[in-house]
Amino acid sequence: MTSSLGSKLRHLLGHPAPSSTVPVPQVPALDGDKVRFVCNICGHPGTFPYGNLNRETSSCGYCLSTPRFRSIIHALSVELFGQSLPIQEFPLRPDIEGIGFSDSSEYPRHLPTKLGYRNTWFHKEPRLDITSPSAREFGQFDFVLCSEVMEHIQQPVAPAFRNLFHLLKPGGVLIFSVPTFDEPTIEHFPRLHDYRIIEYQGVRHLENTTVHGVRERFDNLVFHGGPGAALEMRLFGREDVEQHLRDAGLTSLRYFTEPVPQFGIVRNHLYNGQFLGMESPPWSARRPAEAGPVDIMKPA
Repeated sequence: MTSSLGSKLRHLLGHPAPSSTVPVPQVPALDGDKVRFVCNICGHPGTFPYGNLNRETSSCGYCLSTPRFRSIIHALSVELFGQSLPIQEFPLRPDIEGIGFSDSSEYPRHLPTKLGYRNTWFHKEPRLDITSPSAREFGQFDFVLCSEVMEHIQQPVAPAFRNLFHLLKPGGVLIFSVPTFDEPTIEHFPRLHDYRIIEYQGVRHLENTTVHGVRERFDNLVFHGGPGAALEMRLFGREDVEQHLRDAGLTSLRYFTEPVPQFGIVRNHLYNGQFLGMESPPWSARRPAEAGPVDIMKPA
């Protein structure tokens, strides 16, 4: 990176238009062509090439966290404590109860040291299927983390959004992310009913029989986490995600577009206007506090 480009980066990063009112430092510590940051998950300092820092890039040299994982913890901290803190600086509050869905980052290991959090899985214990959770779980959680889950759920997806609402206590907060783009949602398999994934000559295909008995075959499947891991069912439009959250009864939506460079969450206006490390930032949304506000900052 030339010094001229470095100056442009500093100038552009110093004038973002965040959607949140949370004050955060606006200029990352650039070290040549690298950004210096502290991981808000494991607490270790690190550096990473600025031009290679994408949303899903493992960029912490210790816990391998990505900007997406760090942005989830940033959003959670802001919603719970009013400021962006690394997990190590969270107050000790085991009475603040939360649940996660297939959270594969390091934060499922660190969050329970501070909060009453537990992670769950769809395919192994402890299991929790967001399409049919136990009613015993309803209204039990001060926060729910749901990152990169809803794009894998067979349609209709609206009931799963409603279940996120039901899991929360009144006043509880959802921290949510999915890959999005600025057009209406694209359903890859709009008539999915009775289907199976088959492999032929090393290539996976989806065979479906619709509710009316029509047989379909789909190629070029997209899996997140590698072939066979989690099939992408749809690509969400951003406005559609917001509507799903509102239709589920969730309010106070916030889209966390602000950079948090001290934690390695930055954006770059020089690459086609895209967020660098924040292409699809997380949302927060709350279940209305029908029983009055929850004072989560009150000592246990």
